[in-house]
Amino acid sequence: MRSRVGSLLAVAATALATVVVVATPASAAPPVSISPGGAATATAGTTLLQVRDADGNITELTCDSAAATTNLGVSGSKLGDITNTIFENCLLGFIIQFEVTHVGVWELHGSDFNSATGVTDGSITNISAVIEGPGCLASVTGSVPATYTNGTGVLSVQDDFTLTINSVDATDDCLGLIHTGDEAAFSGDFAVSPVQTVS
Repeated sequence: MRSRVGSLLAVAATALATVVVVATPASAAPPVSISPGGAATATAGTTLLQVRDADGNITELTCDSAAATTNLGVSGSKLGDITNTIFENCLLGFIIQFEVTHVGVWELHGSDFNSATGVTDGSITNISAVIEGPGCLASVTGSVPATYTNGTGVLSVQDDFTLTINSVDATDDCLGLIHTGDEAAFSGDFAVSPVQTVS
């Protein structure tokens, strides 16, 4: 009887292992090369920063266009640095005209590469920027998820609420539209030039 129970347990364990293997998709490998690499620019049309307060209210900050200066090359999961960004014709809540000042060096990272679609999943980290306009001074930090597609040469920033408004001036408080601690989500599609091939 003991032998039979042991045999049944062994069969069950084997079946379970088979189910787990079948149910778990093979993880994509991280990117290992980017070509031609080096200096590149990325330009976008309308970009959007959504700020969500503790009550779930959302204020939109829109810019008519944006451009980024990058230096690309693989180092571990890192695909390159974003050394500067410029945002043009920006409005907060369709009321306040503001400017965005890039702070520090932002990093572009890749986590998974799908060879069938040519799409790299990753993120932009170490984001830090100052938002400043009449009666408004605030800063935002954090990271955002992004994808890069070889076929189109487009870096798409996805609108998850992974940024934080980490300061709002007590006097220039942006008409109370945004607050310290609010969550923020940034989105935009950036055409990279020259077009890069990640593999």
